[in-house]
Amino acid sequence: MKLPISWINEFVKFPKTTKTEVIVDHLVKLGYEVEGVEIFGDVQGPLVVGKVEKIEILNEFKKPIRYCTVNVGSKVNGIICGASNFKEGDLVVVALPGAVLPGDFKIAERETYGKISQGMICSAKELGFSDNHDGIIVLATGLKLGSDAKDLLGLGETVLDIAVLPDRGYAMSVRGIGRELSLAMNVKYIDPITQKIPKIKKSTKLKSNIKTDKASKLAVVLLKDYDSNSITPMFMQKRLAQSGLRSISLPVDVTNYLMLEIGQPLHAFDADKVSGSVQIRNAKQGEVLETLDHVKRKLGQQDLVIADTKKVLSVAGVMGGLESEITDKSTNLIIESAVFDKGSISRTSRNLKLPSEASKRFERGTDSSVNEYTAILAAQYLAKYGEAKIQGISLAKKTIKAQSISFNPQEVKRLIGVDIDVAVISKILKSLEIKITKSSKTWKLQPPTWRHDLNMPADIVEEIVRIWGYHKIPSRLPNTQIGRGLSKSQIIKKSISIKLAGMGANEVLNYPFVSLDQIESLGITSKDQRHNLVRLANPLSEDLPYLRTSLIPGLFEALSRNISRGADNISLFEQGSVYIKSNASKKSIKPKLLKRPSAKEINDLNSILPIQPKMVSAIFSGEKYQSGWWQNSQKFSWNDPIEMVVKICAEHGINVNLKNVKLAPFHPGRCAEISVGNTIIGYAGEFNPSILEKNGISGKVYGFEINVDVIVNNSQDKHAPIFSAMPVVKEDLAFVVSKDVTAREMTETIGKSAGELLESVRLFDVYEGSNIAEGKKSMAFSLRFRASDRTLNSEEIAKLRGQIVSAIEKQHQGSLRA
Repeated sequence: MKLPISWINEFVKFPKTTKTEVIVDHLVKLGYEVEGVEIFGDVQGPLVVGKVEKIEILNEFKKPIRYCTVNVGSKVNGIICGASNFKEGDLVVVALPGAVLPGDFKIAERETYGKISQGMICSAKELGFSDNHDGIIVLATGLKLGSDAKDLLGLGETVLDIAVLPDRGYAMSVRGIGRELSLAMNVKYIDPITQKIPKIKKSTKLKSNIKTDKASKLAVVLLKDYDSNSITPMFMQKRLAQSGLRSISLPVDVTNYLMLEIGQPLHAFDADKVSGSVQIRNAKQGEVLETLDHVKRKLGQQDLVIADTKKVLSVAGVMGGLESEITDKSTNLIIESAVFDKGSISRTSRNLKLPSEASKRFERGTDSSVNEYTAILAAQYLAKYGEAKIQGISLAKKTIKAQSISFNPQEVKRLIGVDIDVAVISKILKSLEIKITKSSKTWKLQPPTWRHDLNMPADIVEEIVRIWGYHKIPSRLPNTQIGRGLSKSQIIKKSISIKLAGMGANEVLNYPFVSLDQIESLGITSKDQRHNLVRLANPLSEDLPYLRTSLIPGLFEALSRNISRGADNISLFEQGSVYIKSNASKKSIKPKLLKRPSAKEINDLNSILPIQPKMVSAIFSGEKYQSGWWQNSQKFSWNDPIEMVVKICAEHGINVNLKNVKLAPFHPGRCAEISVGNTIIGYAGEFNPSILEKNGISGKVYGFEINVDVIVNNSQDKHAPIFSAMPVVKEDLAFVVSKDVTAREMTETIGKSAGELLESVRLFDVYEGSNIAEGKKSMAFSLRFRASDRTLNSEEIAKLRGQIVSAIEKQHQGSLRA
């Protein structure tokens, strides 16, 4: 939200010499973020009001050029101008030689089109006043020739860009920010709504009513004989431009101006296009309205609308309808001002994907006491500057129950640990215009009508501390105990990331949001628990409304993006939670906010939470070892991710079992289920090419997804290896076994049969072909034997060899290859 300091200064009486840094510092202390400080229309040098006395048309060029004689007060200048939206006698803005316009555009006397041009007649865009470049600025009559136009247009003034939090809707106006600054700076504050305005008689021609429980007040004012050629006064154009809004027409500018100044959004309708009464109601299902942005929008029953007796006029609190728009032929007007349920406006704005300046304020909550006042003030402006005649006002309202909060001043010390004097607390509450009814211990507090964020004692404490000063709360480091360090779970998770990074993979962090299409594109069916998606009640994007049940969709997206950017060899991994919907029945549990929930309430809440295992997933594509003039280049294969998981588990003392299974999104014949005992750790292998194609990925991709929690729960402390000075004995053995037998199974059988004397076993060759029976394969292993206390003799080695061969024959029906 952009606001000029000069506008705030009209209502907050701080000295005009106050530095911008001081104002910004006070806002930051109050909890506001000042996103920017900018100079509006930074024009240097002479910029004056001039009068066009004579216009000479130069027709000998490609387009008509005007040579204007302009009186700038002390002299008369000749100026070349290409615009044609002004006439002799008009007052204009003139940049004299020596002026520098935004963009470092220097004005000098120069010869052009055969004439000497002594300055420049300026448009709004050239001055940085607005984006309007349709023509030059034509000023109102009665201004002194040669007077400084910078003050008139507000050029050179400082504008603050303030970020307002969602719970502080009252601050989205000059009135709200001014009230806050006056408290922080301890200076006089003048409420904009205290200016006296004449009362308006009740209208006999226009009726209003409210037909929904999502609105509480409605004020509509009828005006006749409005002059559609009326020009918005310069003070109003200036404030709108400084606040980042463009001037459109007097009725629209008046409503925008009052929205910025007071915080109450308004809307103006063409009265001749309204039939019967003006009402607030819920839209009928399927009702269609073409809004001012020329988009036809289908409405639902949950959407609020402003309507007449025949049709919808606007989406309430969001945007007006095109049919009832004020045009340059409109002479009869209706000003509408209402109070809506903030949640309703927020839902409608989100559902229609239609945010607006009005909806930003309504969804945060507006002051319910000013809607009538603002509507009357808007009518007064239209009467004054547009010569409209006010016909009357129609009001509709429902009873709004005043908010009451029971508050014990001791809550301040209990919640923030600082003892603030009761008298100071009382003074702060009164400065916030909170009404206090005191008793012995507990006070009854009634927040003002604009404070929708004050609902409980904790909110009151926050306000007291905010005004008292967050910076006054002493900083104390918490007491810590030596030797705590990282937990076992944290150590293992960190080591897994380090291990994968050491293998050449890059860690990524993806958003946990997915769509149903993303999950189903992995081949996951409704029978799979990964299909039990948790839907967010308030998703950031309706396109991604669910929480992920797998890390793979995010990795696929990252892989696809990297490939599209020209990357060839990609290794990515991610650690994070997945969320699987609980099968427990939903219960309506609403624990009280001011005390700890009971054990039963906590158990009930936990029972409906989704299952949230910690997972790690990785994907690999392209070359494992980059190719070049050197040897040993190698591409990733389906067994690489399996080997990585085995190594990760082995580092934490876990001996895993491998089993060939079919599971999406992996290739049916190249997917390993990895388990410890009867507990599945995860899956690894090659991804199904058809699934990769659905996700826009070509080529072969490999990967795994494993449960980190299972690794943490089954991890064993590893002891340092025992080194021996005794010589090693090496043996190479090749076995012919069925194709279904895995290297892992063979390695385990060899290890168990050889006992402690076997130092290591490594598969170095797999062969299928001639001399090997159909359905069989040859697997060759390199074995290393060593004793810690002696040199092994040939008899011992022969015995070990026999044990291994016998075990292979018995367990796998294999035979030693000749």
